[in-house]
Amino acid sequence: MPKWTFLTNHALVLSFLARHPRITAVELAQAIGIRERAIRKIIADLEADGYIRKKREGRGNTYTINLDLPLRHETHQHVAIGNFLEALAWERIEGSHQSPKPRVRRLKQRRLPTGHRASSRDARVSKSPPDKAG
Repeated sequence: MPKWTFLTNHALVLSFLARHPRITAVELAQAIGIRERAIRKIIADLEADGYIRKKREGRGNTYTINLDLPLRHETHQHVAIGNFLEALAWERIEGSHQSPKPRVRRLKQRRLPTGHRASSRDARVSKSPPDKAG
């Protein structure tokens, strides 16, 4: 049985999206340790309730956080999402609703051959170079 943590998967996803606005669902799944399908469901929940906005850019998405919305639980509705993220060591750009550029390195994205779509199976495949037949 996994040990408990203070943050829910929704909070973890929101925190990662704030720090890495161009992160993919596969990268999020690997970083948090849950399945890609669960990540996509959480992103849909956050978007449906207005906590994030998703904008298509090229082959990926860029996420923007609505920093002024309150936390959902009735005992903490006086706390804005932006303040919550700041408590998790995220830095706000004053006067902006945009997620700032991440201070930490972005996760390296694999280049896929043209016409190939990423899947959760691709995330589990070893990244060692293929054997060369010679």
